[in-house]
Amino acid sequence: MSLFYSYEIIKLPLQDAEIDYFPEFLNEGDSSVIFKDLILETVVKANGGYQQNSMMMHLPVNPNLVEKVTGYQKFDSYLQLAANGTELGQSETVFIITDNLSKTLPPPTGARVTNVLDVDQKVNPVNLTIKLTFVSPITKTLLGTAPYDPFVIPNLDRTREIHLAGKTLTAKASASLLGTQDDASGKAGRPNFTTSTGLPWAIIISSSVPYAKEGVDFTLGYLKFSDWASSKGALSTDWFQNKTNYRNTTKLYLK
Repeated sequence: MSLFYSYEIIKLPLQDAEIDYFPEFLNEGDSSVIFKDLILETVVKANGGYQQNSMMMHLPVNPNLVEKVTGYQKFDSYLQLAANGTELGQSETVFIITDNLSKTLPPPTGARVTNVLDVDQKVNPVNLTIKLTFVSPITKTLLGTAPYDPFVIPNLDRTREIHLAGKTLTAKASASLLGTQDDASGKAGRPNFTTSTGLPWAIIISSSVPYAKEGVDFTLGYLKFSDWASSKGALSTDWFQNKTNYRNTTKLYLK
């Protein structure tokens, strides 16, 4: 599945980060519903914008149920972790995928962004295997359903978080930015992390698809996206597919 983020609360390019990830379970014995390990096979493909940002994951389980988290990348010191690798100060499990996307996928020489501009040299994607091991086997229903709750911390500012539409902040974030500037979280019945026209700040797609170039509005590359978003998913449910009049490929990064 593909995950797209916009880091800026005052615009919606939706190409500031593009990450593919695939959840897998290691079952306990012959059971298909009880498991001891959750594995996230993650591919960091692009990093636009000009900030340093962290990629995180939130799961609705007590962090004391987690034995350890491995495979993540931690370059900086602003995130405080418990001995098991989960973030301190959280009532539910939050862990790092990478605490600095710009260091996981650094731009090529002379560039400031990675794999979002045709004029720049392409950088090979980076594969990360994040493994979360539980103290005792748990049921899949306890976690809910994938894609769970991936989120971004923009500009290494722990008070700020950008989630998928309808998700809530974790305990470490401040709610003061919700509903400000172009964000319409909680206004007129709008879900969290959406604009006044219903567009989300982050989206996840069930398959890997191209993303918009740096500085290009996502809706100019995917011509049916606005219909889907403004209808709350009722219209153009196949907006991301490569059908006639669905894409403007001149706006997409295809290198």
